[in-house]
Amino acid sequence: MVDLRGDYDEGDDYKRYLNESSTKSEKSQLDIYLEELELELNSQIDVLDYWSKSSIQYNELSLLARDLLAILISTVAFESAFSMRK
Repeated sequence: MVDLRGDYDEGDDYKRYLNESSTKSEKSQLDIYLEELELELNSQIDVLDYWSKSSIQYNELSLLARDLLAILISTVAFESAFSMRK
């Protein structure tokens, strides 16, 4: 709610946010994900399939994983990638 008299304080929104967030005891998606049992390191896991299936439970994390996994990995040596010579 905005006070139309002109004495609106921007800090009011922040204070309201702090009050609302302090009353919530819900865990974030990241906290829930980190509390899950770890997978075996030697197991064959399809990362894209895992995040596709987990997108319902971890909506925000799956979007982050999608963005990170879409980054192409270059196999060019560091020195040749930034070399000024031909």
